Amino acid sequence: MLPQTRLYQLITVCQPDSVNEVELLIQSYIYSHHQQHIRPAGRLANKNELTQLTFDIECHVSEKHCLHQLVGRLGMQKDVRSVYWTSTS
Repeated sequence: MLPQTRLYQLITVCQPDSVNEVELLIQSYIYSHHQQHIRPAGRLANKNELTQLTFDIECHVSEKHCLHQLVGRLGMQKDVRSVYWTSTS
């Protein structure tokens, strides 16, 4: 991990037919806001036919506000049922 960076995990639950759109939105938002690293951490489909997407995001502490903005943006997507982030370091 780079100095003054933290590792965060972004968890999103969405409809299966919107997974690619949600992944693209997350990746384009992260890259456009200069976060250092993003890595898909997993995809899990549950019995309710929803899909959970998990991303590990390493970014500078000063860029954490971008995670707040991204969560807000994802929360406005009609096919996103849940979205939140946690600090893992």
